[in-house]
Amino acid sequence: MNRLKSTCLAVGLLAAPILTHAEIAANVALTSDYVWRGVSQTNEDPAILGGFDYEHDSGLEAYPEFTSS
Repeated sequence: MNRLKSTCLAVGLLAAPILTHAEIAANVALTSDYVWRGVSQTNEDPAILGGFDYEHDSGLEAYPEFTSS
């Protein structure tokens, strides 16, 4: 457990300079049917979708997205 705490602390300290000049946003959606390019991705069942938007002043951008399907 102490090793996990130390690792999390180290990652946090290393990430702090990266996050100081960045914009971060998050989004979550609940949908009755997740359709992509006209095809249901959830077999017409509900889905939860979410994602993060990360934009750094250096030009680095990342937009990871997650879904329950």
